[in-house]
Amino acid sequence: MFIFLVAIFAASMSVFHYHRTSTSDQNKLFNSNEPTVVMFYSSTCKDCQSVESYVTKTARLSKINSQVKHGVMFIQLQNKHDQQLFKKYKITSTPTFMVMKKGVPQAISNHNGVKIYRYAGTDQGKIKQIYTQLRLGE
Repeated sequence: MFIFLVAIFAASMSVFHYHRTSTSDQNKLFNSNEPTVVMFYSSTCKDCQSVESYVTKTARLSKINSQVKHGVMFIQLQNKHDQQLFKKYKITSTPTFMVMKKGVPQAISNHNGVKIYRYAGTDQGKIKQIYTQLRLGE
């Protein structure tokens, strides 16, 4: 009976599958000439959890289908090293998406002539647009 209750409890818990990018891989990706999609997230963020499967699937497919070589990085609020990146890039909410190239934020969209450098939210269409722009080489 106890095992059954534990199984039910575990099934009701949301399992988080983002894998924080290691500090050494972060350094390589931040210094790369290739664009890197960066997701700033928190392990306790309900919105991050709600888009987890979509984000990981989209990231995986973009690596396979994209004609533009690029990286994907996950930065976690609860990690002491990553907290410095949250401060450096003034990230105040999660999930937040940016594209970096050589450590410099790249525009991910243009709204009435104003370049937009980040997206904070869970709109799957907007998240997909970030990867689509990479594929188009924009």
